[in-house]
Amino acid sequence: MGKGAFLQILNNSSKLVTSHIVNDKCMHNTGGGSNLELFNGGTVPANGSLPIAGPQYIEAKNSGFCFGNVSEFTLTLLSDQNVIVGMVNIKDSGNKWSIDNQSVNRISVDIQTGSVKGNKDIYVTLLPIEGW
Repeated sequence: MGKGAFLQILNNSSKLVTSHIVNDKCMHNTGGGSNLELFNGGTVPANGSLPIAGPQYIEAKNSGFCFGNVSEFTLTLLSDQNVIVGMVNIKDSGNKWSIDNQSVNRISVDIQTGSVKGNKDIYVTLLPIEGW
């Protein structure tokens, strides 16, 4: 069994965006309560969130090839014109969730001690974009 976190995307802009998962390595996409796939092609409404009801559990694999290796994925947010408005690499190593390679500085990422013992809460927020 791997280590988990709860992920939610918050859209504070006036337009909807879509989220995409690329380069995922050693992550459970579905099963066991983990649903990273929800964020692949997901719609995040203007001034809304994905998921709407609160953060979704995601889990890093911690067995076989993945045992002792970093689990990671890149979350990309696209405008309705297919322009990248946010991109961040989220990774876990031994239940130490972190980010790197954040680009397109229209997003902020907040990793908090989770509401469920042993897990983290990860909030990716798209900031308001002028001229949109």
